[in-house]
Amino acid sequence: MSVPPPPVRHGLVLVGVGRIGAIHLENIARHPRARLKYVVERDVGKAAELLRVCGLEDEVQVLEDVAATTAFIDSSVEAVVICTLTGTHEKYVRHSLNSGKAVFCEKPVATTAECITALYAEALRKKKPLYCAFQRRFDPAFRELRERVKEGAVGTVHVVKSCSRDSPFPSIDFLSTSSGMFHDCAVHDIDMLCWTLGEWPETVYAAAHTFKREVAQLDDVDTIAITMKFASGAIGVIDLSRHAVYGYDQRLEVFGSNGMLQVENPLQTSLAYQGKAASSLHHSFPTRYKEAYRNELDNFLDVLEGKADVPVTGAEVLMVSNIASACEMSHRQQRVVLLSEVTKVKATRTASEETG
Repeated sequence: MSVPPPPVRHGLVLVGVGRIGAIHLENIARHPRARLKYVVERDVGKAAELLRVCGLEDEVQVLEDVAATTAFIDSSVEAVVICTLTGTHEKYVRHSLNSGKAVFCEKPVATTAECITALYAEALRKKKPLYCAFQRRFDPAFRELRERVKEGAVGTVHVVKSCSRDSPFPSIDFLSTSSGMFHDCAVHDIDMLCWTLGEWPETVYAAAHTFKREVAQLDDVDTIAITMKFASGAIGVIDLSRHAVYGYDQRLEVFGSNGMLQVENPLQTSLAYQGKAASSLHHSFPTRYKEAYRNELDNFLDVLEGKADVPVTGAEVLMVSNIASACEMSHRQQRVVLLSEVTKVKATRTASEETG
């Protein structure tokens, strides 16, 4: 019996090893089709320790930002994984594309509609994939719910609602560079609801409040309720909080003419308790979406090998950003906002047409 050849290992650069970068580092280290070549991180000691834990201290070169060009010009590097502060994403995406590399970038790829459009146009010119990471699409339960909705399991969709309550409360340092709760948190739920329904909302309304003084000082909010109305008649409802004392709370529900589908929180134990002392929920996103992050990396490598298309298109990234902007406008102006008021570059296809 012939022995199958070993899998092709794709050379990768990881930029940033904060909360999300550390997750991707561990997954890259374990993946048989990935080979981490460089880590670009200003905290060299932290990067070195993470590499040591993963057993990669002798295989991966750590570079400070000022020396990052070494990694970008290396011909053995095929793609760059960007996990830096929000405001730096555009710079690294552009540098990666100009260096002829594929890009995996944590959301957002940029902070304005014009820059998002320009980066995807550049990726098209360079013929390189620009992959914006929305890991919830790779959660098995959420994917199954969406497939069941597409199959007609609930009939005509009347209401789709999500609940996303963070844990633990993020640091003020993180919040000060996060681009605000609407574009940092709400975008995940906006994407999930639109992806599930296969359409974009026509109007949105958002009410928000700031319970924590330190968040108010950032001109940001920590609690949001969003209502979205779709052309089909479906209503979307999003419930967001920066902090749930009982654990990481992430739920999704679709109600229709023939029934209801729900994704509840996966529990770490069958013992149920809600309060400060203990909880059966996952503590935070790294464990709640552990499988989703692994599936997402696997999909990105499939994209590099031509086995799959980029799952989140530029048009979708742009529309989700526009919807988040419309929701923030609604909160600040205390009124219903038409999506057309903030749509600067119109997406010509619906989410369902783009993703099948």
